[in-house]
Amino acid sequence: MAKIQIQKIKATRFILMNDNIRFLMIIVLGYFIPLLFNYSDHPFFSLDYLLIEAPHSITYTFLFWEGSYRIVIYLRRRYPEFAQYKQRLVSQVLLCTAYTSFIQWIVIAQFLDAILNPECTLADQIQAYKKSLGMTYLVLAIYEGEYFFYKWKESIVKSEKLEKEKLASQFEALKNQVSPHFLFNSLNTLITIIPEDQQLASEFTQKLSNVYRYVLLNKDKDLVPLRSELDFVSAYYFLNQIRFGENLNMEIKVQDEFLDTQIAPLSLQILIENAIKHNVISSQKPLSIQIYIEHGKIVVSNNLQQKDNVAHSTKTGLQNIINRYKLLAQESVDVIVTSQNFMVSLPVLSVQDA
Repeated sequence: MAKIQIQKIKATRFILMNDNIRFLMIIVLGYFIPLLFNYSDHPFFSLDYLLIEAPHSITYTFLFWEGSYRIVIYLRRRYPEFAQYKQRLVSQVLLCTAYTSFIQWIVIAQFLDAILNPECTLADQIQAYKKSLGMTYLVLAIYEGEYFFYKWKESIVKSEKLEKEKLASQFEALKNQVSPHFLFNSLNTLITIIPEDQQLASEFTQKLSNVYRYVLLNKDKDLVPLRSELDFVSAYYFLNQIRFGENLNMEIKVQDEFLDTQIAPLSLQILIENAIKHNVISSQKPLSIQIYIEHGKIVVSNNLQQKDNVAHSTKTGLQNIINRYKLLAQESVDVIVTSQNFMVSLPVLSVQDA
């Protein structure tokens, strides 16, 4: 089953992830840290400061910053979404605190300070550790702030795109269903069968009502249960089957465990509408439509007997479905055309992913 789409964000999209900028900031910050925290024993720009204090501080800064940077990159890949900021932030704090502690007490206190600053006491090391943690959390705040703001803007753009695709799909579905052409055919069929079979006419009227009701109730939703969509297309097929008779056949084979999964509303109907609109339907060339599950996707397949000219076709229905699923699921919509068949596979979403 497909999961809600997760878009990976490359580090190069962020200013602070640029290698040149990051290393420049490490050098500048490392150079000025002894002055900022007032623990330099040498005058600013003195030879001792340039040769001892500054390299010492820049080395510290590089170790802390670069390690934290790698942790940030890893956690952005693990928790990339805007809604995952809590998991990402908590994990960053825990991992970076552990990393900072390791570097401070193992690498610096045991090796670097023993060589570069042998007079450093335990109290000095504890004070340095507090300052190192403070600088680490400051760097994390800057990185996370930049990333959070970017993902927030991205989520707004994504929502707007999804809304546009949903509106386009609504328009296409409503146009197919409520168009004068469809209504004329339905009413004409109803008028024909009323004198012949009043019970069938009553059932036809009920199915027509169900079709319109489903469209009105679900046109504003992003996802609906597959069970509901299949009931809808069954009613829709009934209306068309009365019109075309044995020249139109549809078979649905969907296992029970898939009935409670989620699907974009009206997507199956649009595919069936396209099959009816684009293919010849006659006693010599009956149209057969199959709906079934394959490889965790729901497939709508029909035998291909394409009309030479299709009246009133905007050719946007299938593209609307493809665009919507790009925003809803990691898996794409598969369109397979052979000399004999036309097949479209749609991802289905589990309830927890929807």
